[in-house]
Amino acid sequence: MEIIPVVLCGGRGKRLAPYSTNRAPKQFFKLNSAHSLLQETLLRLRHSHSNFITHKPLLLTNHKYLKVLRSQLKEIGFHDVTLLVEPMIKDTAISTLLASMHLYNLYQDDAPIILLLPTDHYIQDLEPFFKTLREGAECLQHNPNRILTFGVEAIAIETRYGYIKRGRYEGDNLYHINHFIEKPNSAVATLLLQQPDYYWNSGIYMFNAKEMMRTFAKLNKVMYRQCAQALTRALHKHSTLLIPKFQQFSSIRPKSFDRAIVEKSNNVMMKILDIHWTDLGHWPAILNHLNRLECAAKAS
Repeated sequence: MEIIPVVLCGGRGKRLAPYSTNRAPKQFFKLNSAHSLLQETLLRLRHSHSNFITHKPLLLTNHKYLKVLRSQLKEIGFHDVTLLVEPMIKDTAISTLLASMHLYNLYQDDAPIILLLPTDHYIQDLEPFFKTLREGAECLQHNPNRILTFGVEAIAIETRYGYIKRGRYEGDNLYHINHFIEKPNSAVATLLLQQPDYYWNSGIYMFNAKEMMRTFAKLNKVMYRQCAQALTRALHKHSTLLIPKFQQFSSIRPKSFDRAIVEKSNNVMMKILDIHWTDLGHWPAILNHLNRLECAAKAS
């Protein structure tokens, strides 16, 4: 079972302004830690080597961040990676498709399972986290056409997260999905918190690379054609694929993976992550997180 982590480390640097900028987005900053959010994400993967994810990760980034990215990889001795570098920021749908195409080109019909990871998460409970991911990978071995998302129990009124309404239970902590709600207002979030069937969407996904290509070809034909053309122009140097700037890539319409695929596909399923999870992508979450760490330190 080949599982390849694909780490999204691009972004525009707007969500934590003025702390983050378009030259240095939030994933490169160290928030009350010796490591940046990106480094913490990669070190979690290193921890998983004793579990089941042993393949080197593929990192998706923008050419503006290449220098700081390589510097941070060097800081933690994380050299065994592949970098796929986009010439401009085009959001997560394009990054996901490019990664799927690249890995399919390498593996063909033995296409691996992709573990798609953001870089702005705090995950405290690593053993149950990787246990759930392993279960997800086993599910995809039997049902490769599925897309798995991972829901977290909603424990507060939160307007900055997407929500998932779980549907029919299939067994083994696996649910069908009724629908998604994208970042509700406070009144709606209050109502959702009172209903046990709604979960926060963690933004972590697992899927088969080949099947994801087929899904894009079906649901986003123009984007599929443009990304295929972009990969044929990629420049290979050591472990880096650099996509040059050209007219067809510039014309690709930016779109998130959630909107382009997840909210349109009928094959998305949810597994529940029963862990302490926080998205550190905005200031209130960071302040709450730092306060929690301070209280835990005092209590110990």
